[in-house]
Order: sequence, then structure tokens, then C-alpha cells
Amino acid sequence: MLIASDSSSTALTADVFKADVPKRKGVQMKKKYKPVALKVKPVAGIVPEGFRVERDIKGDPLADMPPLDPNPPPFIPTGRFTEERKNQFLKEHDT
Repeated sequence: MLIASDSSSTALTADVFKADVPKRKGVQMKKKYKPVALKVKPVAGIVPEGFRVERDIKGDPLADMPPLDPNPPPFIPTGRFTEERKNQFLKEHDT
């Protein structure tokens, strides 16, 4: 350690201590949380008529849906879901 009384050697000593700290690339210091003063707070007010969502459901929307057959048709391999994928799926998810 270098100790001297003049200011030039004091600056040199400070530079020596700074050189001991390794610099890491890609590390940045950021704030972890937003201060409460910058928090967005809702404001009570009236929504204009043009921006209101109107829900007008008349009747039963499921009334026109055909019932599902509890016994599905046999498997037909198509596009992505092939016979090999079906067998792999059944092997991995065997119940």
C-alpha cells in the first residue's frame, strides 16, 4: 500500500484500488421496483356511451349446437397426428 502526503500520490492510490475490482461485461444495474409515487392509479369517472360494451344475448346460444356422440369414430391418421404419434401418446399417457 502506497501512503504519501501529496495529492498526486493520493490519486494514484485511488486508481490502484479501482483496478482491483474486476469489470464484468453485460452486467447492468437497474431498479428492481417502481417507486409508489410513479404508480398508475385509476381515476373514477364516467365512460362515454361510444366506449361502452353492450351485451345483448337473446335466448340460449347452446340450443342450436348438435349433441356430441359419446362413442367417437375410429381413429383416422391425418396431417400431424399420425399413427406413430398416436401410439407414442398412448404409451406415455397410459392410464
